[in-house]
Amino acid sequence: MSTEVLSTQALNRAVLARQLLLERSNLPMTEALDQIAGIQNQYAPNGYIGLWSRLFDFERDSLTKALETREVVQGTTLRGTIHLVTPELFGLSNDAVRDERLEWWFRANRRNDQATMRRAAKQVAEALAGGPQKRSQLMKELGFDSATWNGATAFLDLTRVPPSGTWDNRRADLYELFSTDKVDPELAKKRMVEIYLRAFGPASAKGIATFLALNLSGIKSLLNDYRKFQTEDGIDLFDVEDGLLLDPETPSPPRFLPPWDANLQVHARRSGILPEEYRPLIFNTKMPQSVPTFLIDGKVAGTWKLNPDDLQVTPYGKLDRRSRADLLQEAEALRAFIS
Repeated sequence: MSTEVLSTQALNRAVLARQLLLERSNLPMTEALDQIAGIQNQYAPNGYIGLWSRLFDFERDSLTKALETREVVQGTTLRGTIHLVTPELFGLSNDAVRDERLEWWFRANRRNDQATMRRAAKQVAEALAGGPQKRSQLMKELGFDSATWNGATAFLDLTRVPPSGTWDNRRADLYELFSTDKVDPELAKKRMVEIYLRAFGPASAKGIATFLALNLSGIKSLLNDYRKFQTEDGIDLFDVEDGLLLDPETPSPPRFLPPWDANLQVHARRSGILPEEYRPLIFNTKMPQSVPTFLIDGKVAGTWKLNPDDLQVTPYGKLDRRSRADLLQEAEALRAFIS
């Protein structure tokens, strides 16, 4: 029996639907974050804007309060980047990737040995046992340089402490030690593969490995029981049995995305959400923080910027009258949310 082939357009709509970008959702915030596998959040407003684009009647205070009560946390996890996630997903993702993260770190920092960094990690944990502290304060007290701090914290799970890293206080400089029951790394990897597919599937083994920053051969060994598809150019794809697949012609309304949105990164290239001719404009060495973008018909069609009096949209090409009108309506709603 032949394997079903999925077009780029079909993959585009599948990913957008699972990412809650085809229509806004009534899901509770925590369920929405689990559904989309979190939001990459180096810049504190990213989480607020990402959730606004996905949820009905989302208000900024609701995320700030969720951070204050620890219903939602933000800290370094997948690919060594800061993510906004539920506590359960934060713990699980770190349990899945910790060994590979440490292996990568010590390979890139050969002058630092594990025994020394483990002792440094113990010092950080002991210092944080009394409560949250600023990174600069901790480094000064412990006499750490940046390399020692980075090596020590690679062993630990640290989260930002509100008001640090919120809409009103965007500097993320206050941290606490995150504590939860550990999950066996192999079980954690297996669960993270399923979480990824529910958020971004159908996907290739390489796409999954890239997102999770895990060894490709290890990922392949976890895919035997998943539903199988192929891309139009013959790449094998995998998916959960009940993964949502839509009519490729399903309408896709304008949506605004913050910088570093995961749908634009290389692991999701198969979806065509970011046309390849625009990739150098969104991610390049001269713009390490990426840029905020907007989607028209499920694809990046330009960038946006908040000015004192308006929200400026800069299309990469000419928009038809209907698309432009719908985009400006969504832009006005975003401007009101941000203001």
